[in-house]
Amino acid sequence: MLDTMNNYKKSVGLLGALALLGYASTANAELGLNFPPPASQGAQEIYDIHMLTTTIATVRTLAVFAVVLFAVFRFRKSRGYEADQNFHKTWFGRWS
Repeated sequence: MLDTMNNYKKSVGLLGALALLGYASTANAELGLNFPPPASQGAQEIYDIHMLTTTIATVRTLAVFAVVLFAVFRFRKSRGYEADQNFHKTWFGRWS
C-alpha cells in the first residue's frame, strides 16, 4: 500500500514538472543579458568601458577563486588527521 502511494506521488510530481516545463517553453521573451546596442558615439564609449571593466572583474574573480581552491587542496590536512581534542582548554578556545 505504501509503495503504491509513493509511486503515485512520484508520478504526479513528474507530470506536474513536465506540465510546467511545457508551459515555460511558450515564453518567447528576449534573453537580454547586456546593454542594448549603443546608438551614439558616446554611448559606444560607455559600452566599451562597461565591457572592459566587466572583463577585468571576471578575470580577477576567477583568479582569486583559483588561488583559494589551490590553497584549500594544497594545504589541507591529510584524511587520517585527528583533530586536537583539547582545543577548548587553550587560551584561544576559552576566548572564542
